[in-house]
Amino acid sequence: VKLAKFQQSFNQAENINNKPDHISIVGCSLVSDDKQKGFGHQFINAMDANGLRVDVSVRSSELAVDEAGRKHTKDANGDWVQKAENNKVSLSWDEQGEVVAKDERIRNGIAEGDIDLSRIGVSDVDEPARGAIGDNNDVFDAPEKRKA
Repeated sequence: VKLAKFQQSFNQAENINNKPDHISIVGCSLVSDDKQKGFGHQFINAMDANGLRVDVSVRSSELAVDEAGRKHTKDANGDWVQKAENNKVSLSWDEQGEVVAKDERIRNGIAEGDIDLSRIGVSDVDEPARGAIGDNNDVFDAPEKRKA
């Protein structure tokens, strides 16, 4: 409730009409194992009741943040890893006005949400890549072309 009121007050004070479309909450076990209850659901509904219909992402397991600000969750073996599957849940609204929960999809250690589709194939971009893609230091060596 305080966040929604702050956003409204800030918009009025600065003469801005802007709302967040996604809020990521960092904390442990903010959604139940069946992804139907928990703080994440309470939060998204409270924001909606106060005039902010936003998507929310939460974690369903233990969470640790390292000194660089990267989030780590426990995988199925109990090891701390980045981008563990089935740990991050996105809560959003469907066309009927119901909250829908979806697991964040991870492919090759990269969350689909970290991919900025508008930048794929773009060159001469002033802004550096961020997230899992920007942190990737692997050097790509193209294979030799086949000789006919």
